[in-house]
Amino acid sequence: MAIKNQSNFYSGLLFLLVGITFAWSANSYDIGEASAMGPGYFPRLIGCLTLLVGLILMLLSITLPVDENEGPIGRWAWRPLIYIICANFSFGITLSGIPSMGIPVLGLVVGVYCLTFLSALAGEDFKIKEVTILATILSLMAYGGCVLLLKFNLPIWPEIS
Repeated sequence: MAIKNQSNFYSGLLFLLVGITFAWSANSYDIGEASAMGPGYFPRLIGCLTLLVGLILMLLSITLPVDENEGPIGRWAWRPLIYIICANFSFGITLSGIPSMGIPVLGLVVGVYCLTFLSALAGEDFKIKEVTILATILSLMAYGGCVLLLKFNLPIWPEIS
C-alpha cells in the first residue's frame, strides 16, 4: 500500500488528529441527545466529522492516481510559520499584558497593528503603506465588531499609569 498523493495524505492525517482531539476533549462534557443537546454534543459532532474527512482524504491519497503536475511535498516554510505564530502571541500579549514581566496592557488597536505587521512580514512582498492601511481597517472592524456590536470588555488603548 503506497501513498500516491503526499499532500492529501498529510492533510488527511492533520484532519484526523484534529478530529480525534476535538472528539476526545468532548468526553468530559455531557453529550445529551439530539433533541436536548448538552455542551459536549457539538464539539463531539465536529470532531467526528473532521475525523471522517481526514479518513476520506487519507483513503483517496492511497487509491487515486497522482496528478502529473504534483510532486512530493517540499521543505517547511519556516519564515512564515515563525512570523505567524509570533504575530498571534503578540496579539495576545498586547491585549492582556504580562504583569509579572512588567509588560503592560497595550489594547486592541496596538494588538491588531502588531498582528497585522508581523503577519505581513511572513510574506515575500512587504509594503508598509498597504500594511498600515490594512491594519487601520482591521482595527476599526475589530473595534466595531467586538466592542460596539458584541459588547466585549476589551481594553482599546494602552493603559496609562
